[in-house]
Amino acid sequence: MAETDSIVDKSEQKAFNILVERFDSLYREIRYATKITEKRMYAAQYGSFLKEYMTASFDLNVLVPEPLPLNGTPVWFASVVLLEAALDTLKTFDKRYSYLDPYFTLLKGKELEYPISRGRCLTGLATEFEAFATANWLVGVDPFVGRHESTVTIPAFYCFVDKRRKDYLTEMALHIGQKLLDKGESIHQSTRYSGLTPLMRTAIYTNVQQAKWLLEKGADPNKTDSYGASALVHAISPFHSQGDFNSRRQVNEYVELLLEWGASMDFILVSGQTFGDLLTPCKPLSKEYKKLLRTNWKTLVKGNRLLESRRIPLGEFSVEDKISPADIRKFEFQTEFLLHPYSEMLTMLLEYLYQNGVQKFTLNDIKTLVDPKWNGVNLRGVRVDLSEAKIESSLGKLIMGRNVSLMGGSERLLNLSRDFETGWYSIVQSNEANVVHTMKTS
Repeated sequence: MAETDSIVDKSEQKAFNILVERFDSLYREIRYATKITEKRMYAAQYGSFLKEYMTASFDLNVLVPEPLPLNGTPVWFASVVLLEAALDTLKTFDKRYSYLDPYFTLLKGKELEYPISRGRCLTGLATEFEAFATANWLVGVDPFVGRHESTVTIPAFYCFVDKRRKDYLTEMALHIGQKLLDKGESIHQSTRYSGLTPLMRTAIYTNVQQAKWLLEKGADPNKTDSYGASALVHAISPFHSQGDFNSRRQVNEYVELLLEWGASMDFILVSGQTFGDLLTPCKPLSKEYKKLLRTNWKTLVKGNRLLESRRIPLGEFSVEDKISPADIRKFEFQTEFLLHPYSEMLTMLLEYLYQNGVQKFTLNDIKTLVDPKWNGVNLRGVRVDLSEAKIESSLGKLIMGRNVSLMGGSERLLNLSRDFETGWYSIVQSNEANVVHTMKTS
């Protein structure tokens, strides 16, 4: 460290500027160095300056500014993550702690802040950067672990999952995963807007080892995201995935694992696609396994349809005793609503159904309610698309939280969902602030 860079007798702001300048330059050096000795040398340079900064009692909670790496996080956190990046070849927590302990010791007794950054708690963010010793230390002190705060839009468990790692890194990740469970984190907690669960993220990377661990800990293989897609769909459909889909590996093994744990092949997506439809364009699946899956799927669907034929058919009108044609004709702006059975207008009908005690309905119920042959509304010769496909698509958009009109009246949070195995829709009142869909009712 150059003598002129010493922070002794410098103002706090100037010292911070020097610290983040060194952080920026050495972060790149450590990240891109090919030799272990070079990484450790750069880390030692930064560590020497960081210790001086810590002992000078400067504010460690100042956020790293943009556009620097880890911007928006406290400088104490970003600095420790940077130092651990130089230890990526150390295979145990003990070895990493032997290097990082002097910094953790200096942090003890400090009034540290643990803000949410990029929608993640600091424990999740450290895990995402594979700073596992830092994450292990944070689990015990991070106030947002296990609290399921609405400000955490990307849960710690979601950060815990990544591409296939080296064995020793996977062991560290699973160790953090167990500590998250012990602290009350839920493996079912999903991302705020897309509804992705940790298991679905393993599907994106076809990470068989982490998927197996999550399933053993109770992860539901049939839980769906905001678009109605399960982990199985994310594994075989390029339209519900991220990254280079065709370069995926272990897809056969991953799909087999999910099926062993009860993943359902009998589903219909909002797009109308079935498991069989998704198999055809799925190049990462081997031809032999794809053929076997298709045979099993056909057998399963045939058996399920036989069982469904013994239930109350979805084609029956199930709300006839609660809603009458006269009720529909009383709607204000009824012509606009009935002419356009799209998501904005369907919101009005769903509110009305809920107010009248209808919390479960079928696609055929909605199709009947908006059909002028049933409700008696004069469409004045205008041709309207009242097909099941159009209405199903509109309801699907409400489930996904798109194109929503908020109606007048006192606010009540309602969540529209669909059971993709039975076809039934449900309207449920929610006390949570991050429901998929918000409607206001009187």
